[in-house]
Amino acid sequence: MKEGRIDSRQRLLHMLEAIAEVQGFVAGVSRAEFDLDHRTLFACVRGVEILGEAARHVADEIKAQYPEINWRGIVDLRNFVVHQYFAIDNEALWLVIHDHLPVLKPQLERVLQALSV
Repeated sequence: MKEGRIDSRQRLLHMLEAIAEVQGFVAGVSRAEFDLDHRTLFACVRGVEILGEAARHVADEIKAQYPEINWRGIVDLRNFVVHQYFAIDNEALWLVIHDHLPVLKPQLERVLQALSV
């Protein structure tokens, strides 16, 4: 099936959806439970993959307008979890989910709002 071209606005929506999904997966989950729950870990890694893949395809002009967003880091994290899946550190993933995604979400919402005006 051939997919039509997806614009940056759609990619930003995909990023926000991935964040919401990941945050939903870990809602009410303790750090210890996170380490023991393979399904949650697997789902969170998939969310990070989607987040990074979508970020990779956001237009360079938009990325340049929002340098406070670590676009490269988001893509690099995606590349790591895809290619180094056997070396994912649960603690690092937990920190990304709990420390970085809550900061990234409103940043992406602001970009999306600016594009909608």
